[in-house]
Amino acid sequence: MINTWNVYSSWALDIFIEKVAIAQFEANTYFMQLWDNKKLPRGSNSYKFNIVDAWTLSWAWAITTEWVAPSETAFTMKQVAVTMTQLWAYTKFTDVVLLDSPVDVISNAWKELWRLLAEQADTSIQTVLATWSNVLYAWDATSTDTIDASDVVAATNLADVFSKLKANRAPSYNWEWYVSVMHPLVINDLMKDTAHWNFIEVAKYSSPEKVFKWEIWKLFWVRIIESANVTTNVDAWDSKTDTYNTYVMWEKAYWVVSSQNLEMTIKMPWSAWTADPLNQTWTVWGKMRFWAALLKEESLFRIESAASLWNNS
Repeated sequence: MINTWNVYSSWALDIFIEKVAIAQFEANTYFMQLWDNKKLPRGSNSYKFNIVDAWTLSWAWAITTEWVAPSETAFTMKQVAVTMTQLWAYTKFTDVVLLDSPVDVISNAWKELWRLLAEQADTSIQTVLATWSNVLYAWDATSTDTIDASDVVAATNLADVFSKLKANRAPSYNWEWYVSVMHPLVINDLMKDTAHWNFIEVAKYSSPEKVFKWEIWKLFWVRIIESANVTTNVDAWDSKTDTYNTYVMWEKAYWVVSSQNLEMTIKMPWSAWTADPLNQTWTVWGKMRFWAALLKEESLFRIESAASLWNNS
């Protein structure tokens, strides 16, 4: 998903740029890179998924009367359309800044722009996932507004979500486990729930080489991935408790469709020609075009909770 180049520069810088870009992108994306992505066909601006509308399937009834044809079983398909959105970020520097700065401004700007785009891509996908209403609130909370500082995640919350997903007949990996992406502050509360401590460490997996990036352990058939970029609802000015989203899902709960790989360019001062007649301006920019679709809503649950290390109450 990464293309990199720079204008009128050396091949050595190209190699450096590519390595830095890949490292920054992979280090800051979780929802974007968790599953395989779809590619938008050329000449189209929208991707359509054709999926079975499982909730319209009728039950299979017993035949009660010989020679009488029973009623047919309803079966429908539906389309889910994904329209692309382009993210971008850029910054400019003058030649004087680059001459006088004691640090490598260009490479630092490069790294930060990639980090910004990667995190924003993950955040954008979570806005799609958060539209679904399969929500479980920690402890005795019944809505986001009723979450207080004591409503932190417990191990039993994962057990509840696992059971609800199985009750929804949501497929699981190898008919065994689901995946969860959690904020570090939420994981902290989960680790303190020693009364229900039953974690399986990655090193003890039957196939420890097949783990997700930043996966830390498995609990109640849910594999847990740590990400500081999980969305939060911050109520800093209302003296309310900040809430954290924890997603538990199957791999095909959502898909990401891209039509433009993540790109990054460094433009030298002399690349702008008449737009920069004195060769004063360097530009560092990046962009990408993608979006996500929620396809198997019965395969996704969200846990909302507080975090004891930071509750803003």
